[in-house]
Amino acid sequence: DVGGIARIKAELNSPDKKSRFSAAWLLGQLRAQAATPEAEGLAKKVLDTAERGSIRHVAAIALSNLSVSSPDAVTDEVVTNLLEASGPQNLALTRTISKFFIAAVNVRSFSERLRQEPMRTSVAAFVRANKAAVLLPGALGEMVTLLARQIDEPLDDPTPIVDPTGPGVAGVDAVVGPLEIIV
Repeated sequence: DVGGIARIKAELNSPDKKSRFSAAWLLGQLRAQAATPEAEGLAKKVLDTAERGSIRHVAAIALSNLSVSSPDAVTDEVVTNLLEASGPQNLALTRTISKFFIAAVNVRSFSERLRQEPMRTSVAAFVRANKAAVLLPGALGEMVTLLARQIDEPLDDPTPIVDPTGPGVAGVDAVVGPLEIIV
């Protein structure tokens, strides 16, 4: 019932923490009945740094449920909010958000949308900003690797091409210094 869903969504902004927690959980249980406003409301909760951690986590898990059962409800704004909430500033929340992406990329329509603009640009920026995490254990590195693979973003730095005129080449560029040769 649409009125019931609207009431649940309204409770996401309740002053009572138990109501916000329950509303986030219930919205995740809507599955195929969920629409874009519900997904966007949950994503705003995940992004809200003033919100309690438990509610942010429940909202992220609710979005994981919606990503599989109602992938069309997950908009570019939802993905952008989740990427913005992820990172080294909150590794526990990043672990929970990574579960969203693990579930979502298995949905063909979502996976294809990740590769298209404007989502591709947001995902690529996230991957580049957090590329160093790939070398470390944990959810952030796993999430960066997963997203890079989805959009075909290389994670390694390409070998720089040497300028044939000499700048930056030892033995040719005086700034770099001489080239030591052992014969």
